[in-house]
Amino acid sequence: MTMKRISTIEDLQLEKKKLNLYRYELEKELHNNWNNLKESLNPAFLTGLIIKNVLNYKTVKSLAANGIFKEMLTYAITLLARKLTDKAEEKFNTIFKK
Repeated sequence: MTMKRISTIEDLQLEKKKLNLYRYELEKELHNNWNNLKESLNPAFLTGLIIKNVLNYKTVKSLAANGIFKEMLTYAITLLARKLTDKAEEKFNTIFKK
């Protein structure tokens, strides 16, 4: 942010207002970034993320194997496991937010 040459009191006051607005915007962005960081480091969020990644890896790996029955069974089990992990994640969130 560059400043222009200030020649009058009005220019100075206008420049102060601009700087204060710019500072406010930066503080707001910093606050938002801090909240996002806290949210991403929440134990419930991390646990849910790890479980979902493991399930996705297992699903992709098992779907690569042969056999339609095996694929259908794996898919059904994976759907059930995802629903359970979503519910567990919700419970973790309620526990850790208290």
